[in-house]
Amino acid sequence: MEFTSCLLEIIPVEDPTVPPDFRFSDCFSINFTCIKELIQVTQPTNPTSDDIDFSSSSTTFNEAFLVPSYILCNCTPLTDSNVENAELLHEIFSSVPISSELLDEILPHLEENTRVILSHEGCDSLVEMDVNLHVLTVIADEDFDL
Repeated sequence: MEFTSCLLEIIPVEDPTVPPDFRFSDCFSINFTCIKELIQVTQPTNPTSDDIDFSSSSTTFNEAFLVPSYILCNCTPLTDSNVENAELLHEIFSSVPISSELLDEILPHLEENTRVILSHEGCDSLVEMDVNLHVLTVIADEDFDL
């Protein structure tokens, strides 16, 4: 039996330090952090024990991406151009160790946060966003109820 849970946090970064001669007004700098945690639950090795045996491991992935704002603002597949943008984002984020299905769940949140950030920010400087994703997967023997 396997159960996966995700926690997504998107945080705009205030006052990015970018040299004044650069114009990134049409782009977002996305600092992507992904923590993948695996917990395996098994029957106790001692049949008289009530303790549950488990092991866990985690990996952390960090990468920064520069993505045009118009792509992030139109990445939920409702129109043909949005489908193209979603496909492009899948390609951009291909180095992130998450499934395509999970990325499809994240894209609407990125789109919504991008629109909110752009409505509050001036469009004359680079806009940054932190995306923190924690993916927890629990694998248990069939005898356990999760």
